[in-house]
Amino acid sequence: MDHFVFLFPDKRHVYADNALAHMDTCGILEYFQQFNECIQKRYSDKNFQINHVLMRGDRICDKIYRRKDDSILFADISYNDMLTFYKTNKNYHIDTKNILSQLSGNIDRLVVGGYLLSDCVEKFAEDSFDLGLDVLVDEDLTDLFSRFRKSRNFKTNDYPTFNLASLGYYAINDYLEYRKDKPWLWQTFF
Repeated sequence: MDHFVFLFPDKRHVYADNALAHMDTCGILEYFQQFNECIQKRYSDKNFQINHVLMRGDRICDKIYRRKDDSILFADISYNDMLTFYKTNKNYHIDTKNILSQLSGNIDRLVVGGYLLSDCVEKFAEDSFDLGLDVLVDEDLTDLFSRFRKSRNFKTNDYPTFNLASLGYYAINDYLEYRKDKPWLWQTFF
């Protein structure tokens, strides 16, 4: 079974996107409509099981559409516990095996999105890869969504939509270098 795992779609994480702070009500509605449409067209319509992973005690953000067959899973930590780790300069690493054990059926393909790309999303993807899973991060459906969604290359029904040429010549090499040992990140741009 193919799974889309959406890490931490609670209001606190979703609204951490600074772009939302500068939008009026119509802009926010458009943002979430496009975000939900991406999940629907890229994954739900393609028979992926949609899995929303929350921290203990959290609820899914009311702007994230939850389909009747979507699963709600729980990480082994609360938001306050996570803050304590960060305040004491300890890195918290989510228990990937715990989350994966909550998925229904076999895991043929695993696509990960959520908050934050450079933290929990990449750690979860790397752990899943190390466990031998076929895993890919949909970077469009992370905290980078507000940056990518307005691009003329952006497609709600397909990933990736990022135009590497938009980085400029010198930044392209840095971008590719960062990704080269991370097969869970998209690699084929040319």
